[in-house]
Amino acid sequence: MQTTFDDMMRTLDDPAKLHAAMVHLPIALALLAPIFLLVAGGLPGRRRTGSLLAVLAYSMLAIATLVTIQSGESAYDDIGNVSASLGTLAHDHGEMAERIWTWGAVAAIIAAFGLLKEKKKLALAGVWTAFAFGLFTAGWTAVAAHQG
Repeated sequence: MQTTFDDMMRTLDDPAKLHAAMVHLPIALALLAPIFLLVAGGLPGRRRTGSLLAVLAYSMLAIATLVTIQSGESAYDDIGNVSASLGTLAHDHGEMAERIWTWGAVAAIIAAFGLLKEKKKLALAGVWTAFAFGLFTAGWTAVAAHQG
């Protein structure tokens, strides 16, 4: 058990391993948030709960992505001399990742329309718009992660 703990602690000292460990949270959040919106739009009486959970998940996605980008920049600085194609791949991966935090923030704002009490049609439109945008964000996140 101590060996496993020691291995986990060594991850904190290796920028590449730390980044690899950190990317899982934004990926999970990007995939989970649309499920909350599906619940919000599909189950009567659950619109506000599902929307709130989606707003929280997308807000966390934005923050987690910003932190993960920082760890990725450290890992990128630490890779040293690599082939041009590998350097281009790492650069493109970073460029894709830099858009995810913005889309997480935008998705949180759109999903917040689902919290409206008085304007149910606008609230439902917000839920389904956020769901569609969330599917795009999840797909983009999956491609960016795969490139890394």
